[in-house]
Amino acid sequence: MLERMLIGINISLFLVGIICVVVGLIGVTKKKEKIEKMVNLALTSLGLMTSLLGAGGVYYINVLETYNLAIQQVQSYIGYLNAEENIISGNSINSNNSINSNNQIANNTVFEDANSDEETLLNYAQLYYLANNYEGVARVYGNSLLANNPLALTNLGYMYANGVYFQQNFEIAEKYYNKAIELGYQQATENKVAMYLRYKLPNTELVIAEACENRNVNVGIFLAITMDEITDYSYMYISDFSQMHDYYYSLSDTERIELIENMYFWENVGLVTCFEAPSKSELETYDFITLRDIDNSVAGLYRKYERRCRSIEALDECFIININ
Repeated sequence: MLERMLIGINISLFLVGIICVVVGLIGVTKKKEKIEKMVNLALTSLGLMTSLLGAGGVYYINVLETYNLAIQQVQSYIGYLNAEENIISGNSINSNNSINSNNQIANNTVFEDANSDEETLLNYAQLYYLANNYEGVARVYGNSLLANNPLALTNLGYMYANGVYFQQNFEIAEKYYNKAIELGYQQATENKVAMYLRYKLPNTELVIAEACENRNVNVGIFLAITMDEITDYSYMYISDFSQMHDYYYSLSDTERIELIENMYFWENVGLVTCFEAPSKSELETYDFITLRDIDNSVAGLYRKYERRCRSIEALDECFIININ
């Protein structure tokens, strides 16, 4: 309301100024007396300044209004991303990190935004992920609209598998991956195989066999590259990847286990300092080097090794970013 009044005042000033200019110019051309001419010139100048002031006021108010509108739009967008009332109410994740019988996150609630659809929700989840707001990611993926979306299911599997926001839980990750695999999503297969290989989980040989049965190309590429590293045979052509499926699937369980064991190697990842002897595991081991003094405390210097799987990068395990 105030802005409209100001615009009206400025328009009035502009019109009054124009009238003064016209009257002044007419007076200058008609009046002979010097004093009268000076008065009309002054009137013309005053009218010109008044009209410019009015026009400038209208322009300034319009610019200010446009600026304020832009600010409001930005604030509204940020508020939509961060305000709790626009995000799924409550925590979409059960406190015990369990999944209901439908392998969906419990407490599903749709966005209050009337424009929400699968693509919109996926974009919001990925914006949250890129901003490292993992709670926001989890809440969006808890939306019932994404309960059967293979991309959302695969990304939830990735988050559980790698302990992103959720406590690391391979069983729950596998349930999400399996649901996405049932929907025909190849990336879920590759992520699942990578999870088993990265964390050296039991029955890895059977999971790879399932991927071979599904003719997953990247699993074939992984096997071909790995076999090239641990044997004398070189796989040169794309057809070899298909042959690798057949070869691996023809092995016995014992032969597969032996093959997978040969895929791993101990990689030196550098020196670490520990005040207590670090515990060794199937994935990490340490060599004691010497003792050192740190702030008058004695600590041990160790060389750390991590057990890595060869060529696992060929599986391209990842959180899927698919923003258009």
